Amino acid sequence: MKARFMGLLVTMATMGLGVAGSPGVATAQPEVPEFVRIRNIQYSGPACPQGSANVSTFANNTAFLVTYNEFLVEAAPGFPPSQGNKQCTLSIEVEHPPGWSYTIGSIVYRGNAVLGRNVSARFRARYNFPGTASSSNEVFMSGPTNSDFELPKDFSLEVWEPRCTGGALPIIVTGTAAIDTTREPQGTGIIRVEQTDGTFDMIINLRWRRC
Repeated sequence: MKARFMGLLVTMATMGLGVAGSPGVATAQPEVPEFVRIRNIQYSGPACPQGSANVSTFANNTAFLVTYNEFLVEAAPGFPPSQGNKQCTLSIEVEHPPGWSYTIGSIVYRGNAVLGRNVSARFRARYNFPGTASSSNEVFMSGPTNSDFELPKDFSLEVWEPRCTGGALPIIVTGTAAIDTTREPQGTGIIRVEQTDGTFDMIINLRWRRC
């Protein structure tokens, strides 16, 4: 089964902050860099071994699409524990002018979980820059269930790109799916990070500030 992740760098240049109920009041436009480019994207991890994903950029290198073929986590009697806990890490180099810093405003993952009775699961997203603290967010699920899930948008910490030099210091984004059968050793579970019609599994929105 193929799983598709979409990464979208949103400068929010068209999103103003108006005053509700005050016609005629000018809207304030958030400052954004004059250019943003994705220089390089690499992926690694048990959920996305080399050769199992395709990476393409578009929209003048301001957006990217990664198609994964193996983001599938399974737990069942006789399965090795590694099948029930997998991750995929993206290293994304974002080029921008000097004097700007950026952080992730939100990351959205969508997927599906099929869990037996007393089986639980967790999907966690984490991001950081090399040498910085990391920020994380996660969603928990418990069985029995066969349902879609979506990672909440709020992260534990705001982590900003530290150099402000306009280079391509990579931002590291890791998605981890884990199934826990401790309460039901003979239980089963499957997590798929997958595409549904009209939506994408992973959306990254960036926020900018001068530094």
